Amino acid sequence: MSAAAVAVATALDAAFREPPLAVHPVRWAGRYLAWAGRYVPAGPPGHALVAGGLAWVAGAATAYGAGVAVSR
Repeated sequence: MSAAAVAVATALDAAFREPPLAVHPVRWAGRYLAWAGRYVPAGPPGHALVAGGLAWVAGAATAYGAGVAVSR
């Protein structure tokens, strides 16, 4: 990472700080995964791993798609 990139990132962080909890993307991800976790079937650990992985991929794909849609 270049010194310029670090300087820009530091300036942006100082100017904007962390977003409020209500709109923080990490909190959204946690809420989504908690919601999706309620639908993971009880049973062999392998099934839960696959279901959790699919839920994660679905959430990541949705976030990516939303980002692409907003950037156009």
